[in-house]
Amino acid sequence: MKLDFPQLLPPARFLAHAALVGNGWNYRGTASTTRTGVTCQRWGDKSPHVPNYSPETHPNEFLEENYCRNPDNDANGPWCYTTDPATRYDYCNIPLCPGGTARTRVLGFARPPWVQYRQTLVF
Repeated sequence: MKLDFPQLLPPARFLAHAALVGNGWNYRGTASTTRTGVTCQRWGDKSPHVPNYSPETHPNEFLEENYCRNPDNDANGPWCYTTDPATRYDYCNIPLCPGGTARTRVLGFARPPWVQYRQTLVF
């Protein structure tokens, strides 16, 4: 898939449905417990763990809540910091998309015919 974006507009944000495709780098569902059933810590909280990934450090990764995400493109899939002081992070148990595909929608601006495109994203 190839998408072009105008230089002057902010990049579009991609929202995937609540299941995994590949390693889940684009997972945007609302799962908020680890595979062992521990509640995820909010990404912006500093306790019980100080996160390396937070809404401040990675504003485009949808880290506003305590949902499972994959901000570092981990091969094992979405994960979260846990509320268990003894376990810094753990992976989440999220189902795979049927057939390995997902529908994706792009939030952004429609292209007027007179706009010159200079940024390209290729998937």
